[in-house]
Amino acid sequence: AIPTTSMSVKVGANNPNNPLEGQTYSVSSVIVNEGYNDQTLLNDIALLKLATPINTVNAKPIKLITSNDVAVGAMDPGVMVTVTGWGLIHVNPDTLPRNLQKVQLPVITNAQASTVWVSIPSSDVMAGFLNGNKDACNGDSGGPLAVSVVDGYKIAGIVSWGSANCNTYGAYTRVSLFEDWIRTNTGIVKEYFPPAPTGDSIICKGVVSSQYSVTTQTGATAYEWKINPANAGVVSGNTSNAAVIWNTGFTGSATLLLRVTINTVVSEWSRLNLKVVLNTRLLNKSGDTIICANQPIILKIGAEGNNLTYKWFKNGTLVQSGPSSQLSFSSATIDNSGAYTCQVIGSCGTVFSTAINLTVYPLTKVISVSPDTEVPFGGDITLKVNAQGHDLIYEWKKDSVAIDNSNTSGLFLQNLNAAGIGLYKVTITGTCGTDISRNIYVYVKKENFSGNPEVFLWPSVTISEFNVALSNDALYNVNIYNSRGQLIKELSNCRYQISINVSTTARGTYIVEVFNSSFRKSLKFVKQ
Repeated sequence: AIPTTSMSVKVGANNPNNPLEGQTYSVSSVIVNEGYNDQTLLNDIALLKLATPINTVNAKPIKLITSNDVAVGAMDPGVMVTVTGWGLIHVNPDTLPRNLQKVQLPVITNAQASTVWVSIPSSDVMAGFLNGNKDACNGDSGGPLAVSVVDGYKIAGIVSWGSANCNTYGAYTRVSLFEDWIRTNTGIVKEYFPPAPTGDSIICKGVVSSQYSVTTQTGATAYEWKINPANAGVVSGNTSNAAVIWNTGFTGSATLLLRVTINTVVSEWSRLNLKVVLNTRLLNKSGDTIICANQPIILKIGAEGNNLTYKWFKNGTLVQSGPSSQLSFSSATIDNSGAYTCQVIGSCGTVFSTAINLTVYPLTKVISVSPDTEVPFGGDITLKVNAQGHDLIYEWKKDSVAIDNSNTSGLFLQNLNAAGIGLYKVTITGTCGTDISRNIYVYVKKENFSGNPEVFLWPSVTISEFNVALSNDALYNVNIYNSRGQLIKELSNCRYQISINVSTTARGTYIVEVFNSSFRKSLKFVKQ
């Protein structure tokens, strides 16, 4: 809508309104990007062609940012860029500056900017502060966003749109997306990139120097080498070969740069990314460990170096290899016991750890016990328990009463009589817990008994209690009658051997009837 006759470009002025500053050039034509959308501001870029070439003492052309610059991070989020212009320096009341202004802003992601703006054109790069007092403003539109590269600034953005208050993220047309379009429509030739230098890209700390080279470039009259950052070292060489003398205190990333001059034209910088890394070294390791089975355990190696691989061995056999410095067992077993070593392999050497001894004790557990047993009066028997565990201690009990001197896996009972009848079990305590066996019913059988089952009562004369026992594991009932035939006590669902308290019962003779659906037997006791 604006005719070219109304357009001009002023060059070399700090204050464009001062007629004594700079030089003015007429615009002969305008090329608007074919994809420009005046509603969304997508592809917001145009080219102005001047009627005559610029020939102003303090003006030199700025280079275009290239895809190579972008690839090496020139416009990554967080990079600081510089915006210049004569737009408002104050809003409400609007205030314009007299002289050229500049502001430094960080590049941000479109995702971050979307917390403020609902819609962001894909052709834009966003920059600025969320709630800052620094921003491009009204009157800056079309102005440059420049980014610092190896040897100066390149144009990377064009002021497009932003907040009316100029206090938050702003949008800039991303020039790198239009590099080919600009070159096609202007004839600006793509700068020559020499091949990247060859040589070691990983350098072990302590190396004094490294050699680099590039294929000899036809027509080259000069080779310029540079290293960034400057504190990484010093480059010596002005041919297709160079050496880097390293600063022995430096570690981290560096870039070796090369440009050549061919027919007085200086090329772009080619680059080789370098990294000075630590030598492989062990720092620490897990100590010898003793745990109980089923517990988690992590063996660890602390090491420094670059691109480390950890090879874990158990008793000399490889069990794990990869980038993890840890060997984990979510639920350790006794089979995991052993001597573990770790081989650490890095870009700058290999080291071996000393052994980490892991001992996994089994949980204390009863495996089996003797079955219920009958033994004749005066006979002997050994009750046995088979258990697993570490440092086991045994305690046998009869009818829940501890038996003296019973700390063995086998309980020897000799010359048994009625007092030996009862329920036996063993408590086993070890390093990794306690377990209790099931009950073993021992019944001492009369030699001349041939019935089934045998019922036994003892003692037959008592002042406080007596015992009743059955030779098998059937449930039974007990009724007690006095000499007049009156029922004075009854017990139901008895099993094995029971004790009956009669301390409050009157003196006299009593009948004890033991029975269930299969048998019935009467016995007698005397209460004194």
